[in-house]
Amino acid sequence: MSRLWLLLLPLLLSSHAPAAAGAQEEPGVAECPGQRCGCAGGGAAGIPGLHGQLGAAGRDGRDGRDGSIGPPGPKGDVGNSAVDGAKGEPGFPGRTGMHGELGRPGQPGMKGDPGDCATMPKSAFTAKLSAPRPASGSPIKFDVILTNSGNHYDPSTGKFTCVHPGAYYFVMHACVYLAGVYANLKKNGEVVNRYHSAWVNGWNGVAVSGGSVLSLKAGDQVWLEVQDANNGIFVRSDIDSSFSGFLLSPE
Repeated sequence: MSRLWLLLLPLLLSSHAPAAAGAQEEPGVAECPGQRCGCAGGGAAGIPGLHGQLGAAGRDGRDGRDGSIGPPGPKGDVGNSAVDGAKGEPGFPGRTGMHGELGRPGQPGMKGDPGDCATMPKSAFTAKLSAPRPASGSPIKFDVILTNSGNHYDPSTGKFTCVHPGAYYFVMHACVYLAGVYANLKKNGEVVNRYHSAWVNGWNGVAVSGGSVLSLKAGDQVWLEVQDANNGIFVRSDIDSSFSGFLLSPE
């Protein structure tokens, strides 16, 4: 490159030297500094010009068409599970372990002997009168027995004697005819309830009835008794008067 400048330097100096005094330019001939001008009969070549500035970027071109899908590649080799993280094959199930000694159910025991069934004590009676208008001042003797479980009622005395302690229900039913009735239920000689029915003259007959629940201990006695000798308790072949009692619940 330096040798090229040495060759061009004399030419440059000669082309830029001032014209001789009195010299005149040929009419119609223009100067062409720095280059060989064809119109002047050929001069020396000028210095190369500088590179011009970059032009503006051109517009984007259109998108090309999608290419066709290529054929699938060959299947790769199975990687190492320890390196590649692939899931390994499942292992064989282990054997069932033995039961531990603690917590093991024992052998069933032998069946026991049947126990004794609890038995409900029984005590109940119903008795009727065989004759009307019983005597006053003493227990009414209901002497026709219908039921007498345990024989706790005595028809010869008209008294019930408790054998099984508990709650008992006693009830009286009597036909009333020709006179009123005042009947008392007594426990060990004390009046615990009173039953009354008045006689209405001209009526064929009325009835009196009533009941009581008593708590009895073993040995307690219960009976019915009328206050007046002229009482209207009546019986006939087709009419009954009765006294009943039974154990509700034992203690």
